[in-house]
Parts: sequence; C-alpha cells; structure tokens
Amino acid sequence: MSRTTVIYCRISRDRVGAGLGVERQEQDCRELAERHGWTVAAVHVDNDLSAYSGRPRPGYERLLTDIGSGRANAVIAWHADRLHRSPVELERFIAVCDPLGVPTHTVRAGELDLSTATGRMHARITGAVARHESEQKGERVRRQKQQSQANGLWLGGRRPFGFAPDGVTLRPTAEQLGAMYRRAHDLYAGDVPQPGELHEEAGRITAEADAIADATRRVLAGDSMRSIFREWNERGLTTSTGAAWTGSKMRQMMLRPRNAGLVGNVERVIGPAQWQPIVDRDSWEALRGLLNDPSRLRNNGGVSRKLVGSFLYLCGVCGETLRSGGHRGGGLGRYTCARMHLTRAAEPVDQIVFGVVEGLLRRENIQLIPTTP
Repeated sequence: MSRTTVIYCRISRDRVGAGLGVERQEQDCRELAERHGWTVAAVHVDNDLSAYSGRPRPGYERLLTDIGSGRANAVIAWHADRLHRSPVELERFIAVCDPLGVPTHTVRAGELDLSTATGRMHARITGAVARHESEQKGERVRRQKQQSQANGLWLGGRRPFGFAPDGVTLRPTAEQLGAMYRRAHDLYAGDVPQPGELHEEAGRITAEADAIADATRRVLAGDSMRSIFREWNERGLTTSTGAAWTGSKMRQMMLRPRNAGLVGNVERVIGPAQWQPIVDRDSWEALRGLLNDPSRLRNNGGVSRKLVGSFLYLCGVCGETLRSGGHRGGGLGRYTCARMHLTRAAEPVDQIVFGVVEGLLRRENIQLIPTTP
C-alpha cells in the first residue's frame, strides 16, 4: 500500500551543534521509506532536545499536527525511543494515530503495531522500559556530578565569564585556546579559530577576569553594581553569551564561588576547586555578606503584582516565592526566584496553572459565581 509518511528525527545532545546525528537518522529513515515505496511529505527534527526532560519539542508537535490533519498517513523514526520516552507522550501518540490507522515504522526496531491491544501493550512496555532507562541514566549523571564537584572539577556547560572554554584556565594564552579548540575538533568536529581570532579571544577572556577582580574591589569600596554593569555595557564587555549585563545577571555572576576558586553555587560552597581564583576567598566572602545584606534588598515599588503568580508561586529549588522579574524582549513578563535560582516566562506558567485550576473546578462541579435559578 502506497502511503505518505512523515519522518521524525531527534538527538538529545548535539555537542557540535551541527546536527550530524539527526542527519544520519534522516538518511536511514529516507532509505526505509524508499524500501516501502512511500512518499516523504515532511521531515521534522528536534536537535539537542531530550524526550525525557519534558521540554516542548516543536518538531514532535508538528508531526502530530501532520497526522491529525491528514497530511500524512504513516510515521517513520530511527527508533521508538526517538519518538517518546514518556508514557504520557506515548498515550497521546496512540490517541492520534490509532483512530486514523496510521502505522509507525522504525529503522532499528521494526514496526510499532498500535492497531491492536497486544501491539499497544508491547509499545507501553517498551515505553516503560525506556522511561526506566532514562531515570537510571539521570541518577547516574547526578551521582557523577556530585562526585565531580567533591573532587573540585568543573561540570561542563557554557563557558563561565572570566574563564577559558574549558571552564578551568584563567587568563589563557592564544596557544592554550588553540589547543582547546583542536581537542574539541578531534572529539566533536567543529571549527578551529584562526591565530588572530585566538589572540583576540584570549585578550577578551583576560579582560573579563580583570573586570571581576576590579568590580569586587569597587563594590567593597562602596561603588554600586549598577554603575559598574552600566560601565561594562558601555565599553562592550558582554556576558559570555554576548548579552548585555543587568543587575540580576551581574549579582549572580559576582556571587559565584568559582570566582574564589571554590565549587558550589550561590547558596552553598562544596569545597576547593581545581582552578585558580580570580579573587581571594576573604574578599569574596566579604562581597557575599555585603550583597546578601537584607538592608540592601530594598523595595522601591519595582516589584509588580500585575502577574497573578507574584508572591504566590514557589521556586522548585529553594521554596522561596517567585516575583515579577521585569520583562523579556517584546515586553513579556517573567517570574524570578528571590534567590536567583530560576527565571521563567510568565505566560506559559500561568496558562498551565489556569488549566489545572479550571480542570479541578470542573471536576468538583464548583461555580465561583452562583447562577440564578
């Protein structure tokens, strides 16, 4: 039977950022479609997104839309766990595909038979096993991170402001940066900057470290952080991602234990790190005491109660109330933790809460405004 299919590809960690993993998946899926004699209507990709994390997957949502609209009547994926690792997602996928008789084929695991009770049972068992594997992996990763922190190691991620891309080297030379990029190229591919670019980057990272040391001295001497971060923005000294500095960003960066050669976070110091400090520990401790002084946390009327969850929602990390965190680009409101653990766009959070409350009211048949008989 000739069918029109959509292909779905996903990889949860693309260190290179070049999408090489999903390209390989798409090639294998197209070959499978060709063997079946099916026409490929669309290819939907979620690169560097985990199905276990619960984060929105735009490509997956477009896949379901294509099935529901009738644009496609078959699905091809590289493996079943590329589609979903959550029982909730699997049930949603079955609810969309089963009424329309849409088959799902995979390159590595064959066909997923969702048209029979037995087939759906096998799919659910496979999904439960995949979820178990994801949870076990998460536990292993957490234990590894805890051990790495105890050993004073960097956990990886975005380049910390003031440090080289390896997260450890302070005031690197161009030669050191070149060696880092070559190692990354050997492991993950990617470009190696030219010598002139390496010298420029080395100078920029050194200037970042010098700026942290200078800002620490100035704040302890009585200068305001507002004046300092405005000065940084004016001279083009941006964050490690190229963004302009704000008061909250600078405060969080200045309170990092890593500035004093320590491992931990703004709430807790775990121990000494395997990198050199930018400032001595006594200065950092004095700065932390100053910035955490309750008398500095003044309310000048800037905390908005226009957001329904302000002082109502709680931070999932520390349990403190969330409050208005100003506005993002485009004027969109956001919530932020009082201790700077997290920031979230307000509208999607509010919509989730509204949906849950509405469902509870309907389930309990509660009317907030009584109707006249």
